[in-house]
Amino acid sequence: IILADTSAVDASAVVERSKNYIRDWNRAGHLEAFQVSLSIGVAEWVDGKALDEVLDTADREMYAVKAAGR
Repeated sequence: IILADTSAVDASAVVERSKNYIRDWNRAGHLEAFQVSLSIGVAEWVDGKALDEVLDTADREMYAVKAAGR
């Protein structure tokens, strides 16, 4: 998800709300045999930074979160 015109702080707030929603959804027991998980990496684009570099940073963060959750 790309959040245009959003600071890293605001993006982190979106991540927290998303994690809380998934946690609450799992607790509600919608899928008894499964638990939904969420791994998100956040990177902030600034003028002069290549989009590929920003996406690579977000990917690395996402995989770090994913690895830490296992």
